[in-house]
Amino acid sequence: MKLAKIILSILVTMSFQTNAQVILDIQTELNTTISEVSGIIWIEGRLIGHNDSGDDANLYEIDPVSGEVIRTVMVENATNIDWEDITYDEDYIYIADFGNNDGNRTNLMIYKISKSDFLSMPTVIADTIKFNYAEQIDFSPGPYSTNFDAESIISLDDSLYIFTKNWGDFKSNIYALSKSPGDYTISRKDSLDPNCMITGATYSAVANEIYLCGYDVRDPYIYYITGFSGDHFSEATTKRRFEASVLGSIQIEGIEYIDEYFYLAAEARGGSKAALYMGIINFLDNDKSDDQEVLRLFPNPTTGSIHIPYPTDTKCIIYDLSGSIVLSTNKKHISLSHLKKGLYITEVRNADNELILTQQIVKN
Repeated sequence: MKLAKIILSILVTMSFQTNAQVILDIQTELNTTISEVSGIIWIEGRLIGHNDSGDDANLYEIDPVSGEVIRTVMVENATNIDWEDITYDEDYIYIADFGNNDGNRTNLMIYKISKSDFLSMPTVIADTIKFNYAEQIDFSPGPYSTNFDAESIISLDDSLYIFTKNWGDFKSNIYALSKSPGDYTISRKDSLDPNCMITGATYSAVANEIYLCGYDVRDPYIYYITGFSGDHFSEATTKRRFEASVLGSIQIEGIEYIDEYFYLAAEARGGSKAALYMGIINFLDNDKSDDQEVLRLFPNPTTGSIHIPYPTDTKCIIYDLSGSIVLSTNKKHISLSHLKKGLYITEVRNADNELILTQQIVKN
């Protein structure tokens, strides 16, 4: 195919029928210091995470390439009873200490710390936002059956929103909480039915989209919400669950969305080490079927390799800008380490040699 025709075909959007699955590449295994990673955020080019129960009250700056901890910040007046997620706004970072597997905690709280203090100091002081659920009147221990556990939080406008991890019915109840220090009784505001246990959340203010992660007994998932007004999340025009295919630990606990890429953090589980995954999902217009999505090669740009996210037999052909084929392969994970830096054009074809995707790839 001539180069002009290849470039012209980039303008054509191709759809591909799938079973709503996104394939995640392992970006790196995580240092054992943060093997119980339970929440992540991205601030000013820094990946920040924390462990859940059993660790000190520390936040860790993580190298997203090597998985090493490059900086530790201690929250001096806090205790890590069960830190389960983290979020932020323009001025503050909020650490959610509300893990409640047994359903009997009476000391749920959010630690609020200055973002500027975190970025510049080794030790910070937190304000405390305490709360309880108005609907909970029974605090008898009920291990792994409660609907008053939570592992996910987002910041939206002047409120924090908690998404519960319902062991009892695999739904997620939503509570709004003030950002001001104090002691609050909060009532359920909304509810979603993701059919899995929600373990992490992030909000994209630019696109007004919410991304939740979670798992059932076998598989991890990403739950995508968009087309909502204010905080009426259950009334969103689009709510979709994607099965996340991973090669390591399925216990996805943290999620962060950066541009069009996901970082997902998984705790060590079984024989699998804690890991940082990376993936991408692109969606068709809202008037298309909910079972359709645009899948693209990722990561892009890349420094070493790309992944083919299609579940069927495919062939990838890579052209340089002279129109010459530099690589042709049936592999799903393709190393580009031998290619020079620059722009390349990729074609993905199915088993019948039909073109299903044309995409530019940047090799850094």
